[in-house]
This record gives sequence, C-alpha cells and structure tokens, in this order.
Amino acid sequence: MESALDMSSLSLKDAMDGFPRLHSLLFEVLRCKGPAPFFFLEPNEPVVIKGQVLKPGTVICALTRNLGEKAVSEIPLGSNSEGPELFRPRRWLTSDQSDSLSVTQPTNRYGGYMPFGNGVRVCPGASMAKAEAITVLFSILRRFEIAPIANHPPIRRVARFTDTFDNEIQLTLKPRP
Repeated sequence: MESALDMSSLSLKDAMDGFPRLHSLLFEVLRCKGPAPFFFLEPNEPVVIKGQVLKPGTVICALTRNLGEKAVSEIPLGSNSEGPELFRPRRWLTSDQSDSLSVTQPTNRYGGYMPFGNGVRVCPGASMAKAEAITVLFSILRRFEIAPIANHPPIRRVARFTDTFDNEIQLTLKPRP
C-alpha cells in the first residue's frame, strides 16, 4: 500500500474490490496454512493413483499443507522464480501495461490449491471466510501502519508439530492520523 493513500476515506467495498496486495497475501497464507490441516476424500468411481487402484468408498486423508507446497502448474512462481516451497505473496500479482497490479485468482485444476476443499465437497463458508479475513486485515490497516522493526532478521517457516517461525516476529504499530 502506498503511504500517500488516505485510508480513512476508503470503504469496505474498496477493500473487497481492490487492494491486490492484500488479496495476494491472503491467497498465499491460505495456500501455505489453510484453515484445515487435512480433509478426507472418497472417490465415486475407481481411480488409479501411481498404479494403485482406489475403489469407490476408499477414504483418503489429504494433508492440505503438502498440497500447497508441491510444484504443481497452478501455483505461480514467485517474482524471482521461487517455487511453491517458499512463502511469496507476490506470486499472485500481475501487472498490466499501465503498471497497475491485479491479483491472479487461484485455481485447483491439479489439486495444488485447496485450502477449502474442491468440487462438491468445497467448504460452503469459503467465500464468507475470505471476506471476513479481508475485512479484518483492512480494518487493521485502516488504523495502523505496520512494519517490521529495524534490522529484523529474516523470517523462516519451520515445520514442527505445526508450522511456526524460527524467531519472534516483531512489528511496530503506528496509529494512522
């Protein structure tokens, strides 16, 4: 976000319709750490996966974090060609000839982006959850300027029992005038 932007004059509709960086951050967070760590799948007809036939009624547990980290074609590369194993919110941004940013909507053609499931088993509250997340982030950004503290060390994701960070994240919150 540009610092010259008057956040107090913006509406919630502005946040929902614009702010591609905010939406790209949400897409990347959901890709890396969706609301459910896993979900169960069941084929309706025989399916062959790596030479193994799964009959209808076979229950599979899919780990959503692993789906979002696999190098599949629908996960865009980062600005410096970083793969899906790295956290890069800018991977969802594109610019047109006028240098204005837009956000690429995630797809799930090959199963690499499924924070809310897919198909007939998609979470019915997915749109509401995304709108709520954008609302909360927008409300915070309307009232505060947020930045890492000076000389903050790099932040790395570390997988332990659940994902965490390798050091404490310290931010400065400065109320907007």
